[in-house]
Amino acid sequence: MRSKCMNNLKQLALGLHGHNDEFYALPTATLYQDGLPVEKRLSWCVAVLPFLEQDQLYKTVDLQAPWDAASNGKTRVNDDGTQIFRCPSATVTRSEDGTALTNYV
Repeated sequence: MRSKCMNNLKQLALGLHGHNDEFYALPTATLYQDGLPVEKRLSWCVAVLPFLEQDQLYKTVDLQAPWDAASNGKTRVNDDGTQIFRCPSATVTRSEDGTALTNYV
């Protein structure tokens, strides 16, 4: 499990480098969404999806809606493509409301 976790971190680092190469900056902690408070905005995880070979998943994200909106349900609960954001040794993978959690903040 440790090697899988290390591989996840390596893939995330490569994704962050890819974002930096294209936009000349690392993604911000949250994506700016007009009128949304910080705690409702999409996280940096969404910004790196295209650089993690997750274009199809990225295209399903409603970039104008809060992270917990029904329109973003697929990215909140879908395990495809989001496994990279969780350490396989983590015992808790979802919050009480079923939202997938990340171990790499």
